Amino acid sequence: MIAPITHRATFAALSANGKRVRSGSVRLTHLADAPFCAPDVTNVGFVFGRRFGNAVERNRARRRLRAALRLETTESIEAHSVGGALLFGGSRALLTAPFDQIRSDVARCLQRVEG
Repeated sequence: MIAPITHRATFAALSANGKRVRSGSVRLTHLADAPFCAPDVTNVGFVFGRRFGNAVERNRARRRLRAALRLETTESIEAHSVGGALLFGGSRALLTAPFDQIRSDVARCLQRVEG
């Protein structure tokens, strides 16, 4: 099951202790034993600061990542049993990259987290 990250302590633990991987324009931070996360739930968050761009660009990047993750959920998260907390981010290339490329970058990040 997938749920949003709702506690500030989870974000802090991710930035302090999370495993960081990158593929193309997608950045992923993973923490298996994140605070306030149930053991059978994968908590997901998306982070884009103001340096990324204006609100329209940040929301567009977030929507594109969310859609790519939704397509990869059944194959990557549940099949590879990636649990804990996942925090996605990325570069401005997310705004112009083909969607298939973003989807493959998300899948590659999830595989690297598992391994």
